[in-house]
Amino acid sequence: MNRINNENGFSLIEVLIALTVLLVIITAFSVLFSESFVGIFASGNKSEAQYILQDSIENEMGNIEKNLVEVDKTSLNVSGFSIEFSDNEDITVDGERIIFETTFDDGKDPEREVEITVFLSD
Repeated sequence: MNRINNENGFSLIEVLIALTVLLVIITAFSVLFSESFVGIFASGNKSEAQYILQDSIENEMGNIEKNLVEVDKTSLNVSGFSIEFSDNEDITVDGERIIFETTFDDGKDPEREVEITVFLSD
């Protein structure tokens, strides 16, 4: 009787190549996920900073003294701010231009700035 020795399997080289390809794929996805998480947290921090600025604007308009977080405020008196309409009619308004600024941490730069500019008419 003639026995055929047929061993099916992977060689060591094939296993090492497969592991290398798998490692490259895993590394690429881990970098992608970590950058995505940094972006998600940065967006959340920016939204929170914008909410704080919006709250400061509402408090300013309502003359409410409530400063929970440090917000920089710059006021400029604006005289003769004009609005032009499509029928060439201009309207001039006097008022105050207020810039509210604060900083937030975006995961890469801890002192990233966000600002909102508001015009309050007299």
